[in-house]
Amino acid sequence: MLNSLIFDMDGVLLDSMNSHADAWIQVSREWGVHVCRDDIYEIEGANHVLGLQWLFQRAGRELSPEDYDPILARKVEIFSRIARIRPFEGTGDCLDKLKACFNLALVTGSERVTVTRLLDEFFPDTFDVVVCGDDVARGKPLPQGS
Repeated sequence: MLNSLIFDMDGVLLDSMNSHADAWIQVSREWGVHVCRDDIYEIEGANHVLGLQWLFQRAGRELSPEDYDPILARKVEIFSRIARIRPFEGTGDCLDKLKACFNLALVTGSERVTVTRLLDEFFPDTFDVVVCGDDVARGKPLPQGS
């Protein structure tokens, strides 16, 4: 019998994809890599390490592993400043009704610091389990266990 439901966050529960894309575009340009929203959408859901590797490779650049954390920190800073996030209409009510009958999990490629802030703002105490992109070594498109 079905007792749990798993949700993604960005583009499913929250209208946030444009803000994530714009933050990635800005931080990429600061590092000399020029990408557009379509480039970002191609790696939608990937954790930041895979996403950064892909973006830099696409631009013909190598990315040093010690650059991941500073780039991600800058992306989070930009996203926090520019993001205009809101849940899709009816999402909160739907989750409240589902929570009464199911265990709810959130699995997202976004970084935990951002996820925690957004869940606290829009869906506090809603999810029983939260897995973020920085919780796993391999995210989409080849997640752990694949």
